[in-house]
Amino acid sequence: MAVSARPPKHSSRAVFLNIPYDEKFRRLYLAYVAGLIHLGLTPRATLEIPGGRFRLEKILELIRSRRYSIHDLSRV
Repeated sequence: MAVSARPPKHSSRAVFLNIPYDEKFRRLYLAYVAGLIHLGLTPRATLEIPGGRFRLEKILELIRSRRYSIHDLSRV
């Protein structure tokens, strides 16, 4: 994986969500999304990235290009 010499340009209104996506977490997921939208922010998540060979690189780029991220580690 190539590492860029320049820091990525951050999307100022987007927020990366690193949270569970299963049925038990559904209500909290919707609460995160609704809350972020209400604050004028744009939620972004790995759900929008299709599977495939370069998925991890796409996820890392999504994280790097966001100024904010939310990580719910309650299942760990």
